[in-house]
Amino acid sequence: MDRGLSAPFAAEGEDEEDHHEHADEGSSTLRAALYIASVSCIKHNRELSSLYLKKISQGKEAKQALVCVGKKLAYIMYSILKNGSSYDPQRVFLQV
Repeated sequence: MDRGLSAPFAAEGEDEEDHHEHADEGSSTLRAALYIASVSCIKHNRELSSLYLKKISQGKEAKQALVCVGKKLAYIMYSILKNGSSYDPQRVFLQV
């Protein structure tokens, strides 16, 4: 499901700051579309914006937090298409 949506990572023995490649797997068009949608979501969707801020507060970099938002957005879209349901933030973001 999340092919090509993972954040870049350093291979064993590499410094993280020297590793700036993106994931080569998956569709670059899908990756770009989810990135743009994620940027829009953190501005206009309260729940995804709070997810983004939560990831930032956990120490993730901005791009890594956007990847998390993109993955969540992909799961939401998949669920809507699979179940034929509408978007319900109460169902998607369960309060624990």
